[in-house]
Amino acid sequence: MTRSYGIFIDAGSSGSRLQIYSWTVSKDKQDTNKGASLPLIELGDGNEGDWSIKVQPGISSFARRPKDVGEKHIEKLLDHAEKVIPKDKHKSTPVFLSATAGMRLLPPKTQKKILNNACHYIRDEYDFALPDCESMIQVIDGKAEGMYGWLATNYLLGNLDSPSGSSTGFLDMGGASAQIAFEVPPEVQNEYDDSVSTVLLGLDNGKQIGYPLFVTTWLGFGTSQAHNRYLNSLIEGNRDSPSKTIEEPCSLRGRQYSKDGQSFLGTGDLELCLKHTYTLLNKEAPCSRDPCGFDGISIPPIDFVNHEFVGVSEFWYTTNDVFDMGGSYHFPNFYQKVADYCASDWESMLSRLHNHQLSPSTDESKLEKLCFKASWVLNFLHEGFGFPKTNTTDIDYQQTDGLEVIPAYHSHFTSLEKIERTEISWTLGQVLLYSSNQQFLQDPKYANYQLNTFGKLTPSRGFFQSNMNGYISFISVVLFLSIFGFLSYLLTSNPKRRSRIKNLLLRVRGMKGRYIVNAHGDYEDIEDFEDDMEMTNFSKSKTAPIRTTSSHILADHLALNFSRERTPRSPLP
Repeated sequence: MTRSYGIFIDAGSSGSRLQIYSWTVSKDKQDTNKGASLPLIELGDGNEGDWSIKVQPGISSFARRPKDVGEKHIEKLLDHAEKVIPKDKHKSTPVFLSATAGMRLLPPKTQKKILNNACHYIRDEYDFALPDCESMIQVIDGKAEGMYGWLATNYLLGNLDSPSGSSTGFLDMGGASAQIAFEVPPEVQNEYDDSVSTVLLGLDNGKQIGYPLFVTTWLGFGTSQAHNRYLNSLIEGNRDSPSKTIEEPCSLRGRQYSKDGQSFLGTGDLELCLKHTYTLLNKEAPCSRDPCGFDGISIPPIDFVNHEFVGVSEFWYTTNDVFDMGGSYHFPNFYQKVADYCASDWESMLSRLHNHQLSPSTDESKLEKLCFKASWVLNFLHEGFGFPKTNTTDIDYQQTDGLEVIPAYHSHFTSLEKIERTEISWTLGQVLLYSSNQQFLQDPKYANYQLNTFGKLTPSRGFFQSNMNGYISFISVVLFLSIFGFLSYLLTSNPKRRSRIKNLLLRVRGMKGRYIVNAHGDYEDIEDFEDDMEMTNFSKSKTAPIRTTSSHILADHLALNFSRERTPRSPLP
C-alpha cells in the first residue's frame, strides 16, 4: 500500500484553515477473502505533527483586492504545507480550496475574481497538483458542506463500509448557515425523489456504494445571521416607540450596548427570548408537501426513536461552553441551565470570567450572545426540526408541548467536536469522497471524466467542450458548403435570378460605381455597354453623357453618377 497526500483548505467566513490528510488504499482487488473497504484516512501521516494551520480574516475579505489573496492569504498556508509534506510527494499532492458561507454572500463576479487569482497564484508558486481550477478551487454550496459533514461523521463512526441503514444523521450550524443531512429509508425515497441525492463512495474492490441522502441548507440561519435578523426585528418593532432604549430579552440583565445607533438593555428573559427567536424560523412559509419543516422546506419524516443525530459547530459550542453539557443532549437539564444563565446579572458574569471561574475557552464576546444562541439552538432543534424533547412515543403529546419543559431521560441527539480524538470536519468527508474514487479516475477508460460533488463520474467540461467544438466546426463546414452550393445553383440556373442576386450583393456591400439600371430593373456594369456607348469622365464633367448608341433603352435617363440609389425605370414602349 502506498500513502497519498492531499491539501484541503476550508475557506470560511472568519478565516481559512488548511488541513493535510493522507490515505492508503489496498491494491489487491483479487483477494476475495478480504471484505471491501474504504481508504484509511489520517490527519497528516498518522503521527503527531503540525498538520493544520489557520489564517485570518476570511478569503471573502479580499473582495476589493482580489489580487492580494495569494501573497496575503494563501502563501502562509501553502508555505506550511511545503514544509511538512515530503518533497517527493509535492507534485502528486492535490490542492482543494472550498469556500463556504462567507463567499456565498458575495456577487458571482467578485467570487470568480478571488478564486481565479487564488488558482493562478497556486499554479505559479507551488508544485502541488492543480489540474482543474474549476472543480478544485470553488465555492461549495450548503448542501455539499452538509453532505461532506455526514460522510465525515459516519466514516469516523464506522458506518460506511456497507449500506446497513444504521447511519447517523448530521446537523451543523455555523455563523451564516445551518445544514442537515441524513439517510432516507427506502419506503420514503420514492415520495421524496426530487429531494434525495445519492452519494457514491469507491470501495477497494473496484465497486461503488451509494447512500441516498436528504441534504438541505438554510442560509441566514447560522447564529450570527440569525442574531442580526433578531436585532433588526426589535428595531423595526419599536420604530413608533418614544423610548430610545429597547429592552432586549436575549441578553443578560443589565447589559447595555448599541447597534446601528440604537441602544439596547438586556432583560434576561428566556421565555420571551424563545418567543422572539421562534419567529425567525419562518414557520409560516408554505412547503411543497407535508410534513412542512420551516422556511418553506419540507423534510422527510424521521423515526427519531431509532435514528441517531450528531450536531457539530455551534451545537457543540453552545451546549459545552459555560454550560459544560456537550455530548448526550438532555433537554430539561439544558433548558434549566440556559434559563438560569439568561437571568444572570451581566456584571456578575463578567466578574466570574475575570476570576477564571468559567471555561478557559470562554471570553466576553461569547458571553454576550450565549443566551441568544442557546435560545436559537433550542428552537431550531425542537420547533424547527421537530426533534422530540423526550423519547416518549406519544407523538400527539410531543407536538402540543410547545415551550413547556417535560421530563426526559434519553435523547438520540449528541453534540460533538471530536470522535476518538479526531475532529469532525466536513473537509474529512471531502477527502473521503476524493480518495475513495481516485481508482476510477486513474482508469484509462475514465480519462476524460471527473467526479461531481456527490461522487458520480461525469464527462469533464474540457472533454465536453472539445467535443462540442468538433461538432460546431463540422456543422459550420456543412452549413458553409450548403449555402455555397445553393448560391451556385441559383447563379447558374437562371440568368434573371443571377442578376437579382447580383443586385442584392451590391446593395449589401453598399457598392457605388460604374453600373446602370436597365429597362428591366437590373443593375448592369458599364463595361457591358462599352461597345455601344461612349461616356464622358463623370469625375471631371457634370454634363450629361453623350448618347452615341442606337440602344433606345439607355436614352435620356442616364444619371450623372450611377449608384445603387437609382430607381429602376420602366421599359420604353
